[in-house]
Amino acid sequence: MTEYDRYYQRALSAAAKAGQAYEEKRKALADTAAAQKQQAAAEKAQAADEELAARQQALPEQYRRLFDRNAVEQAVRSKRLSETLANMGLTESGLNRSQQTALALRRARADADTRLQQQAAYDALERQRADASAAAAAEKAGIRAEEQEKALDDILQADSAREKTAREAALSAYKAELDAADRAAKAKAQQDEADRQSEERERTLNESRRLLYYKCLAAGWTDEDAWQYALRKYPLGALKTPLHWEEDELS
Repeated sequence: MTEYDRYYQRALSAAAKAGQAYEEKRKALADTAAAQKQQAAAEKAQAADEELAARQQALPEQYRRLFDRNAVEQAVRSKRLSETLANMGLTESGLNRSQQTALALRRARADADTRLQQQAAYDALERQRADASAAAAAEKAGIRAEEQEKALDDILQADSAREKTAREAALSAYKAELDAADRAAKAKAQQDEADRQSEERERTLNESRRLLYYKCLAAGWTDEDAWQYALRKYPLGALKTPLHWEEDELS
């Protein structure tokens, strides 16, 4: 693992807690939004179902008029038949009874047709209620799936942004480390050069001091005077090296 990778892993690890907190918060918001939308959809579906149920409950009253019409028609026809047969003196005849039976059967068939129509209307409304209920369930599931998908998209985008930030932070830290190392290397190189030059000057001073010392001895100076004179000309720790001697002091 490179130094950059270590910086990146540390930055990414530092952002992990924030990422986890955001993910939990975003999922909670998705759940809340889904619950609110589902509640609104449920209320709408319930209102529609109640309307259909009310229409079902109103069917008996609506079709009662048809049953009443069937009864009125039978009564009118029965009365006309009775009057007609009475005028013919056939009130107690078999013809009267057979015709009255025919009218009763006709009424029964009409009532049966009416009941079939009523049941068909009821069944049609019941199918509408079932379809609406299925659609409401599908919508509820779709709402939750949609909110979860939105949350997932936001979480992935946030993860991508945190990863990008971590990489940028790692790169910045890595560059700062390289810059610091480069400055340290340059400073060390400068110090090494300064130390080298100082050592070089010290060697030159020592050599000049030594040569002057021997020259003084050659001129008949005592050892102590020669050494003291050399030290005055080339002091220990001096930063500059004299370029020449004063010859008259050696004469």
